[in-house]
Amino acid sequence: MAIRYNSEAALELPGVPEGIRVQKLIHCGSIKYNGMMRTITIKLAEMQKIIDAEKSDLFDVLAHVAYALAPLTRAQRAARATGMISAHFNSKQQVFLDFVLSHYISVGVEELDQAKLTPLLRLKYHDSIADAVADIGRPDEICQVFSGFQKYLYQPQSAL
Repeated sequence: MAIRYNSEAALELPGVPEGIRVQKLIHCGSIKYNGMMRTITIKLAEMQKIIDAEKSDLFDVLAHVAYALAPLTRAQRAARATGMISAHFNSKQQVFLDFVLSHYISVGVEELDQAKLTPLLRLKYHDSIADAVADIGRPDEICQVFSGFQKYLYQPQSAL
C-alpha cells in the first residue's frame, strides 16, 4: 500500500493495517497510530526505512508523510544552508558551524540540541572553552551562533 490520505484525511502507510488512523502525535521519536482499542507505534527508524530516508531528519519524514515532499538528507540540508551561513557569520564562526554540521550529518539532529553545545565546544577546542570564547565570541554570542544558524537548515529553498 502506498502512502495516501483516506476520506477522513488520515494517513495510511505501508505496513500499517487498514483503518489505522494517524493521530499526528510525535513523542519520543515515534509516530503513533490509533485504532479502535489499540495503539501501534512505528519507530522513526522503521519509518525512515519505509520511505528510504534513513539519512534524513524527522522533519523530512513527516514532511514526506504529510505533504508528499521528497525527503532531503542531512548532507543536502547542510549544503543548502551553507550559503546563508557564510553570509551571516564570520569566518571563525563558520569554521565552528562547519564542525557542528559535520556532526549533524553523521550523527543526526540531536547534535543541534542546546545541551550539545558545550560538548561540541569542548571537542572542537580540545576541552578549552576559553579558546572557544577567544575564537568565536562571548558565551552569549556563541549561543546565538549555535541556535541562529539552525533556521537555515529548515528554510524552504525559495527562502534561501
